[in-house]
Amino acid sequence: MAKLFQGKEDRAEEMNEAKALKSGKISMRDYVQGEEGEGHSRKEAMANGKALKSGKMSPQKYASKERGEKKMMADGGYVCGGHRSPQDYGK
Repeated sequence: MAKLFQGKEDRAEEMNEAKALKSGKISMRDYVQGEEGEGHSRKEAMANGKALKSGKMSPQKYASKERGEKKMMADGGYVCGGHRSPQDYGK
């Protein structure tokens, strides 16, 4: 389990975590604890874990979803209101 949850948040790591949960190599409890260690909420980890385990979400979709959240936050996060950029707020 130490190899899985390293906090890299890249597509390969997220795919490995999802596949390990789906195949039964790690338990739901291990998955949730690992995700909490990476900074995700328990509620979100439980929802994702249940969807992965039941087959409602594929490991590929999970990995791309996690990567998308990180990329969005790296690009400046959510911008609220209109089409202004965060740099325009100080003007």
